[in-house]
Amino acid sequence: MLFTYTPAPHPHSGQPIPHIEYTAQETEVWGTVLRELKQLYPHHACKEFNRAFPLFNFREDEIPQLQDLSKVRCVYEEECGYV
Repeated sequence: MLFTYTPAPHPHSGQPIPHIEYTAQETEVWGTVLRELKQLYPHHACKEFNRAFPLFNFREDEIPQLQDLSKVRCVYEEECGYV
């Protein structure tokens, strides 16, 4: 028996990605998590991840917006040769 999956259309397809206003507490949690992960990545993440991670230019005092992350994809493809 063959199963196939056809995803339903995304309800917001074609609309701009919304900008999220994060609270000070959310931003503080983000900074703590990012700081800890940055220490772990060099020894526990794959080389492809470690090569691409700096392209995102994450900051501890600012949670990235999805729209900004979408822009990095193009840079990543050029820098790392993925299409």
